[in-house]
Amino acid sequence: MKIIELQQGSEAWHQHRATARNASDASAMMACSPYKTRAQLLQERATGIRPDVDAATQARFARGHEIEAKARAIAEEMLEQELFPVIGLSDDGYLSASLDGITMDETTIVEIKSWNESKAADVREGRVPEADRWQVVQQLVVSGADVCMYIVTDGTRDKWEWMTVHLTPEDEAALRAGWAQFDVDLAAWQPTEPAAPVQAAPMESLPAVV
Repeated sequence: MKIIELQQGSEAWHQHRATARNASDASAMMACSPYKTRAQLLQERATGIRPDVDAATQARFARGHEIEAKARAIAEEMLEQELFPVIGLSDDGYLSASLDGITMDETTIVEIKSWNESKAADVREGRVPEADRWQVVQQLVVSGADVCMYIVTDGTRDKWEWMTVHLTPEDEAALRAGWAQFDVDLAAWQPTEPAAPVQAAPMESLPAVV
């Protein structure tokens, strides 16, 4: 993995995310994100226009960062190793990922999600929620780590569900094929023409009154 020295929230960080094939966009790219469609992602990349972040969304982001920091400390205790958040590129430079944490020996990464009962239920059943699956796959591809510790939590041990995820050759092949097709579709993207407004035909005269 090639580590990129960028400060989260900086202009350089935003520029990187605007053009990189980000792990956080992998689910939308694979058309299985509940938050953004593949068509919306294509339009954002083609036009460079992204939706504005409102106050409520910004507050949710801030809460997520707070939970992430607390959860990382708990995970460090479990792993008995320090974890470092990093932004990296795959060795071939094709894929990008922001990691919530990676061990110094780069064998283990963590992905931390804010508590959600549905996601917690998936983890109890031994599966990564579909909305996050391809993000985790891409993080493993980019980092080259042996395992991902996927965590759903509110930042405490009271609400804490986790599982280990390993990369399979089939998933990596599917992910890379998905991005390759996305690149093709992005190169061919054309804006959708808005429908012409309906206009009433002019009438020469009014009908006779009955």
